[in-house]
Amino acid sequence: MTSPGTDHATDPALYPPAIVPPVSQGRVRQILRFIRNPIAALPLAVYEQRLVRDSYQPERYIWTADAEHIAQVLLEDAGKFLKTPVDKRIFKPAIGQGILTSEGAIWRWHRKAAAPLFRHGELLQYVPAMTDAARRQVATWRSISNSGAMRAVDHDMTSVTFDVISNTILAGCGPGDSAVIKRSGEAFLDPISWEIVYALLHVPGWMPFPGKRRMLRGAATLREAVGRLVTTRRAESDHGGDILGRLLDARHPETGKGMPDDEIIDN
Repeated sequence: MTSPGTDHATDPALYPPAIVPPVSQGRVRQILRFIRNPIAALPLAVYEQRLVRDSYQPERYIWTADAEHIAQVLLEDAGKFLKTPVDKRIFKPAIGQGILTSEGAIWRWHRKAAAPLFRHGELLQYVPAMTDAARRQVATWRSISNSGAMRAVDHDMTSVTFDVISNTILAGCGPGDSAVIKRSGEAFLDPISWEIVYALLHVPGWMPFPGKRRMLRGAATLREAVGRLVTTRRAESDHGGDILGRLLDARHPETGKGMPDDEIIDN
């Protein structure tokens, strides 16, 4: 409850800090804002228009937040919208030819193998893991609510997300490897804004940027840890019904062959 005289628009208890999109910005300023926080670099027009064109010579990029356009790109005409060199350059060190980066026959095969897990009925099985992770985080916040300390909520929510992943997609992963996967995943993602900007501007891949070595080491360590999990789970007689078990049991519709370990790690 608030008093009648409370200014809701300026009450920090009701309206926490939020990004204010720039009305106008030069290219250099946009790049610097993007490196610090990609969302903060989105121009005001992206929030107001269905399509916004942006040009990083020699390519043209289009932003869209329109539901119909998104459905067209991701579902209806997915075959016409190929993965860009930018996508592949950014994610290849960590996920190789996974669903996010592959296309054509490989993409269709991987997507078909993983798709059943994302049906509504299947997803309901993971609700307990999601709610348990949320309750644990809320309990942590409540335990420190009177301390006056400031919390990095983005880090907390990353931990909650990984908590869910550890109990669903990475089920069976030991505590040691689970911690390694979390740390190496963060090491890969933390400086990724630099890699995106370099890719957009066609900066050669060998050029350094802050955190690049740590990023590449993180990708390699991540794949090694997931590889150990794949080896362990493949040796089990029952692979289970989670996404890793489904990928281990998947058979190519034409050849009847299973998915090799490197492709499973990719996904």
